[in-house]
Amino acid sequence: MEVVNFQERIASGDIPEDVAEITAGCRRLLRVNSRVSQTIAVCIAAVHTPKKVDWWVKWCRDEFGLESCCYRSHLAQAGRVLLSLTREECNLPYYVRLFECDIEKIRELAPLLPGGKLVAFLSRHAIGGMTREAVRAAVAAYNNHDNTPKTSIAKQPELPGFDEMLSGALSWNSDDLANEVHSSDDAERSLTAGMMFLGAGIEYEKRSETPDVVKLTGIKQLLLREVAEIEEAISKAL
Repeated sequence: MEVVNFQERIASGDIPEDVAEITAGCRRLLRVNSRVSQTIAVCIAAVHTPKKVDWWVKWCRDEFGLESCCYRSHLAQAGRVLLSLTREECNLPYYVRLFECDIEKIRELAPLLPGGKLVAFLSRHAIGGMTREAVRAAVAAYNNHDNTPKTSIAKQPELPGFDEMLSGALSWNSDDLANEVHSSDDAERSLTAGMMFLGAGIEYEKRSETPDVVKLTGIKQLLLREVAEIEEAISKAL
C-alpha cells in the first residue's frame, strides 16, 4: 500500500519536499514495477486451464489488455515455469530467486518442463547474472546432454537474409505497412508473403514436441476474427 499511496500522491500533484522521502518512494516503486510482468505471468498461468482456453484468452484481453497473442503466450509460458517451482516446498527458494529475473530469461527455461530438469538446471546455473542468450544456450546444451531419445526436426538450409528480413518486418508499424499497399499487385504480393510467414510460424508450433496450446489458440482466435471481417466485406460487396 505504501507504494500505491506514494504513486497516488505524485499523480494528484502532492510532491514531497523531502529528498529522502522521494528517494525511498521511487525505490519502492521501481522494485514493484520490476516484478509486474512476473506477477501477471504467474497469475494468468494459474488461472489457465486447457478446457477454458477461449474464456482465458478473452479474460486476458478484456481485463488486462493483453491483445497480443504472442506476448500473452510468452507471459503464460514464463508463469508455468515459475509455478512448477511452487509444487514442492523445497523448491520455493528457486522460485523466489527466479522471480527476480527478467521475464524473457524465465521463458527461456520452458524447454526444461515438465519434470525435474528445471530444478537440476537452476542448481547449476545462476541465471540472474546471465544474458538471455546465455540462458538459451545453456538450456540447449543441458537438453542436448539428456540421453532421452527425441524425434528431431531436420534443420532446413539457412536462407540468406532471413533473420534480417524478420527483424525488418517486426520493426514496421502495421498501419504504416497497410498504407504502403497502393495497388492490387502490392496487395497480392503482401498476401502471399504474409501467408508464407504465417504458415511457417504455425508449422513450427505444430511440429513442436510440446505445442504451445495457448499460442495456437490465440492464433486461431485472431484468424477467426479476420475471417469474420472478410465475410462482412464480402457481404457488403454483394
